Amino acid sequence: MVDFYFLEQKVAYNAAFVTTGKIAATLGLAKTQAVLGPKGYGLFLSEIHWMLRGEINESWDGLLDALRNNSLI
Repeated sequence: MVDFYFLEQKVAYNAAFVTTGKIAATLGLAKTQAVLGPKGYGLFLSEIHWMLRGEINESWDGLLDALRNNSLI
């Protein structure tokens, strides 16, 4: 079960990391660095990353609950 937890966290991290980069590129978020500074911009991206990880983990938990409720795992 511990291995599954680490796999789940790795998937959530990678998905959030890639998605944060795509959001930043698509919306041109690098322009905010002029106002926020490098540390502020890093914090901004970090907040987006952790928000995405939270959503991914909630979705993952919902899927696992559904599988358990139907005796599939």
